[in-house]
Amino acid sequence: MHLIAQKFTPEQEVYAVVESLAAWLPDHPGETVAVLAPRNDRGFAVVNALKARDLEYVELLRSTSATRETAGALTHVIRYLADPTSPPKLATVYKVWRREDRDDPEKGPVLNAVVGALRKCVQVEDFLWPGVDMDWLDGLDLAMEYPVVYNQLAAFREHVRRWQDAIVLPIDQLILTLAQDLFTQPADLAVAHNLAVVLRRAAEAHPHWRLPELADELAVVARNERRFRGFSEDDLSFDPDQHRGKVVVSTMHRAKGMEWDRVYLMSINNYDFPSSMAHDTYIAERWFVRDSLNLEAEALAQLDLLAGRAGDIHRGDADAGGAPRLHARAVAPALRGHYAREEGTGHHVEHGQRRAAEAAGSSVHRVADGMGAAIRARGRTGVMRRLPGAERP
Repeated sequence: MHLIAQKFTPEQEVYAVVESLAAWLPDHPGETVAVLAPRNDRGFAVVNALKARDLEYVELLRSTSATRETAGALTHVIRYLADPTSPPKLATVYKVWRREDRDDPEKGPVLNAVVGALRKCVQVEDFLWPGVDMDWLDGLDLAMEYPVVYNQLAAFREHVRRWQDAIVLPIDQLILTLAQDLFTQPADLAVAHNLAVVLRRAAEAHPHWRLPELADELAVVARNERRFRGFSEDDLSFDPDQHRGKVVVSTMHRAKGMEWDRVYLMSINNYDFPSSMAHDTYIAERWFVRDSLNLEAEALAQLDLLAGRAGDIHRGDADAGGAPRLHARAVAPALRGHYAREEGTGHHVEHGQRRAAEAAGSSVHRVADGMGAAIRARGRTGVMRRLPGAERP
């Protein structure tokens, strides 16, 4: 075991780990190695650095690359079907449909040329639903030069027509219809089935959602922002011995029970792992709020807005410029009472702070009540939030 006491910034730590791996891997091609991070975002930073150094890696983060690729392919098609007159989106769908050609040294350049031509197709209907003597495909020089391209575009056109006809189906049936044309591997088809179930539930929970909103929900998985268990080998089981000579990037939680010849443990400090010492500077609670929302900054901004709208409260002898500050001081104690820990289904409110607000006037208290309700409606995670100056409960 080798402990490094040197202080690193997050970027410096990633750089040091990757450089160490770059020096170690060439001499140990038959051994296993892993980088274990406390959170997914730190793992993503390592993955990006490994890509930049052209080092082979395997990631065990929220979802595997195979699962994300399946979700990403479906997302692109759904986005196009929601905007069927968009040439760029149609070109992206063609690239998804011919994705196996991307890395082929001969087919790749032809694929890129076809994608470029589709982006320039101003009237998409001239390609998909051509009239008499108005077929965009017949006038495409690239298709005339490469007969195989003509056949591929003709087959692609038939698929897109079929997909457009299928948009009247419920979202889960639409996903399964697309999957039959896009995927051949059993694991990909199984993932598509799971995604269809997820989107069906989302559609039932949000009846007003249409294809754009459902595509956004699907993109969450494709962007690796949500844990989604797929059916690839890495999703179902993982054997480090099958990836010798490659860097396995995982969270510490997911690595439980696994063994490697060499392991890098990242972020072993009192920021990610508080030691209950007075000098701790641990990761902020804000990290656990949905979308990393800064509740304190948002509440203060809304207080300033309310102060401007209700400057007639507690003006006292202050001029117009000082009214917002006086109003904010009056509202803040009552608002702090709403920053309470959620336990079960109840909200615990500091009544002492509310009584302090009552002394400032019932109008101020009503403003604070409205602010508290608005904050709770934004979706909280059950951790304590408070304004600067509020006592720690």
